[in-house]
Amino acid sequence: ERYALLANALSQRHGAQVILVGTADGRPRVEETMLDLGVGVVDFSAELDLRVTAAILARCDFLIAADGPLLHLAAAVGTRAVGLYGPTQGRVLGPYGSDQRIVQAIAQTAADDADSAVMSRIRVDDVLAALEMVI
Repeated sequence: ERYALLANALSQRHGAQVILVGTADGRPRVEETMLDLGVGVVDFSAELDLRVTAAILARCDFLIAADGPLLHLAAAVGTRAVGLYGPTQGRVLGPYGSDQRIVQAIAQTAADDADSAVMSRIRVDDVLAALEMVI
């Protein structure tokens, strides 16, 4: 639901068109997100090969994604990005470049480091602020 809140805010604040990309594994999350979207969306999730995804990202103004290869692909094709990191260290594993930003969730306990639920600590406002630094 927070991805949907983010997409809705980007559309309202900046007139952003939302495009969804990703793997088949992420498809259930995409479907959940689409339930809460109040804006139009172009859904390319789970339908593309790497070259097509790279071509789509190259035409985008920016990408917002959780830790993974899409962030590095965006950096490789020159697309600005905000990477969302929970249990992994974004400063170490994230893409490099002046157009790349990282939003790192902070674990409250040592046990949280291994828990993907730490991602829930990333606030929509923090992601918007990071994005507005690169657009």
